Amino acid sequence: MSTCTAYSFMRNLGLHCCADPDQSGSPECSYSDDFSRCRVARFKASKYKAKRTEIDGIKFDSKAESEYYVILKRLKAAHIIKDFELQPKAFVLQDGFIGSTGEKVQPIRYRADFKIIYKDDTEEIVDIKGGFLTDVFEIKWKMFDFRYRDIKKRIVYKKGKNFSWVPCM
Repeated sequence: MSTCTAYSFMRNLGLHCCADPDQSGSPECSYSDDFSRCRVARFKASKYKAKRTEIDGIKFDSKAESEYYVILKRLKAAHIIKDFELQPKAFVLQDGFIGSTGEKVQPIRYRADFKIIYKDDTEEIVDIKGGFLTDVFEIKWKMFDFRYRDIKKRIVYKKGKNFSWVPCM
């Protein structure tokens, strides 16, 4: 099979195309130059170069998140933790309001990566970071820490093959 020129063109636009679902994302396409027959789906590449992964049919935004998920599954199987949730309910950091010009301003929300429930029924919110902490994350984390002081929380940072805990800012 020849390299699909439709694939190359669409890849440069942030699209992937392939008429054959088994070859989705592959430069080998059964319709080499027929743009109209290619299946097109927009994908959103991570601006921080996080590699999206899938484990147990669950899609994760980063490899670090998926690796931490595997660790939590092992901790649960070993009865070290009671349970855990993926992306628990969003926490409202600032309520929505009507702006000075009458427009509706949406609330600011924060959604963590995991909620861990320990054997003694205490809960902890965990956010996984595989790279650096963005300014937006730091601001949201500070707002979260201020508004929900009674909730145990931590940032887990992945550097290389190891996870480490970063104290709350």
